[in-house]
Amino acid sequence: MTAILFLRASILVAGLILALGEGSPAAEKKFPAKPVQVIIPFQPGSTDVLLRPFVEKMPEFLGQPVPYIYKPGAAGSLGAGFVAASKPDGYTLLGTSNSSIVTVPLTQKDLTYNSKLESDLRSFLARREENPGEPDPLKSAGTRGQHSPCRDGG
Repeated sequence: MTAILFLRASILVAGLILALGEGSPAAEKKFPAKPVQVIIPFQPGSTDVLLRPFVEKMPEFLGQPVPYIYKPGAAGSLGAGFVAASKPDGYTLLGTSNSSIVTVPLTQKDLTYNSKLESDLRSFLARREENPGEPDPLKSAGTRGQHSPCRDGG
């Protein structure tokens, strides 16, 4: 579990470095000229627990405050939609888990944002249903699933 949390945090940090790094167009304009806000689409004490150590260090590097703004609701899609609708200038970041990017778009139809990953996954699943005889790319990639029955009676 700890390895998964570390991996997720590392991916977030890599994304922040890419978004705020020296090579970005925003860096050429003395970025940031104002506070960078991190939108958390869940209640306090959830995803922000993983983000907090990184976000608390960001003001040291950016020279600007980095406030948390909580926008919980609809399994994270309200906050994700808010970020998607914001100006793409690097001042509004989404601090989320994979649920608002992967799971929610697959289960909710009326979203205020478009997840490219969601449309790719839907088309992948549709192709598998249309062509059941084709080789399964998941199995050919060397992944194997194994059924593990629950033994505690639950």
